[in-house]
Amino acid sequence: MRISQFKTITAQNTFTGWVQLDGIFQLHITGVVGSIVTFQGSPDAGVTVYDLDTYSGLSSNTMHVGTLAQSNWVYRAGVKTGGYASDTVIVRMEA
Repeated sequence: MRISQFKTITAQNTFTGWVQLDGIFQLHITGVVGSIVTFQGSPDAGVTVYDLDTYSGLSSNTMHVGTLAQSNWVYRAGVKTGGYASDTVIVRMEA
């Protein structure tokens, strides 16, 4: 089964929905110029949230990040408050 979360971001504090991933998955980021995209994980369905990585300074090219998920965690990606510039960011996670 293919799992996917997608979000077009045009404001701060905007994230994909939480998704449970298992094994290797792809994080696709497009359009990051001045914004900072934060990849987050949670071991308890979004109650406790950890920033796992950040991505910034990209041109309008797409960035593909392959990583390994822990099956008992949920994940999301987006732009936190204070991390948004004036660009449009597109984030997609899929496994």
